[in-house]
Amino acid sequence: MGSIYLMFAAFDHDLADQIKEELRKSGLQIAIDTFVLDERAIGDVPDERVLTDAGSSECVILIWSQAMQQATRAPLAIHAAIQAWARDAIVIGRPDRTELPSGLRDLASQPLKAKMVFESIRMGADRADDGEVQFLVALVHSRLNEAEARRVQMSAPPLSELELKLKVYKRVNGSIRKQASAGRYY
Repeated sequence: MGSIYLMFAAFDHDLADQIKEELRKSGLQIAIDTFVLDERAIGDVPDERVLTDAGSSECVILIWSQAMQQATRAPLAIHAAIQAWARDAIVIGRPDRTELPSGLRDLASQPLKAKMVFESIRMGADRADDGEVQFLVALVHSRLNEAEARRVQMSAPPLSELELKLKVYKRVNGSIRKQASAGRYY
């Protein structure tokens, strides 16, 4: 299996750690690279490297939140996510109701609602609901399995010209027979 690239804002670090923990508990023995959008670390990772690393990953996880939307390098994360979507390798998690950006709005996303934790001094969201994080991990497994199936399919030997013609003939002939039995051809 390939690698996973996880993109999140620094504010969502606890959620990202929870997702990485669940990925490891699920048995994935793969590399998990991260790109943190943080104002303090802007110069740390060049844009080209982010796009290259995300582009070479089997699955890209984007944690889209209000903090991510307000980050100065959010357009870079959006660009990398659109590239991953083009390869059918994107999983989007949303810890809040922040609308997805243009270019990603029509994609499915997994809500990651927080469990509320009551303490004597404060009330806050510590962790996302475990079931929702586990569902996100299941989506990642699905993307990785699809990528593996595509890799196996691409490594299969090409059909000979005769095999290809026979396959097309069977498909066309079967379609004509089905339509004839349905009364479309007389």
